[in-house]
Parts: sequence; C-alpha cells; structure tokens
Amino acid sequence: MNAHNNLTKVTAYITRIKDGEVQLLTMLEEGVESYGLQVPGGTQELGEELEECLLREIYEEAELTELRINSYLGEHTYFLAKKNASITRHYFQLTIEDCCDKFTVVVRSQDEDNGWIYHLGGLT
Repeated sequence: MNAHNNLTKVTAYITRIKDGEVQLLTMLEEGVESYGLQVPGGTQELGEELEECLLREIYEEAELTELRINSYLGEHTYFLAKKNASITRHYFQLTIEDCCDKFTVVVRSQDEDNGWIYHLGGLT
C-alpha cells in the first residue's frame, strides 16, 4: 500500500454589496479557461493557521487586503489521485467593501502558481 500525503486547503467566497446586489468575486486563469470560473484559495503551509493561509492566498491571487472574514462554511475531505493526496478543504465567506469591478493579477508566490495570471471580476 502506497503512503499518501495529507494536504489542507482553503477556499474563499468573497462578496460585496453594490447597488443593493450581492456580488461574488470570481477569476479566470489565463490560458486555462477550461477550468472555468474559480475563487481564490490554496494550500496551507507548514506552521500556518487556517485564517492566515486564507488571507495569504487571497493576497497572492487577488492582491486584496481589506477583507472581513464573516463565517466558516465547513470542510470537505476527498482523495486526489493525481497528487496521491487526501485533501481537506476549508471554506470561508468573506466580504470586501471596496474593490474594482474587473482587474488582473500576476501571482507572486513560492509555489507552482508563481507567474500565473488571473483575470478577476464577477463583481458587476
């Protein structure tokens, strides 16, 4: 039996209210449109708290900082054969008061996503 990794991941559902409507921040990864609409998230680093990971990932992928964590939505554990890993993903709902309707971010990280380009929006 092969040993597998245990990874902890976070997912951020970021909303704002504009003109009385609730809007969800979504993103498309340039060159990989087949993934469809995504939301910010990623993998927890060693020694990092969940909320610390959440805010770091949001900053890396969307360069947003003025956020409020409203609620923890729960977790889901699944096996990802491609990485031979058991993934526990934690879901959070956050709000932002002020944010551009559409913007682009080039990821700056120490991980495989360094240099990836995200087109963010959904806030229209």
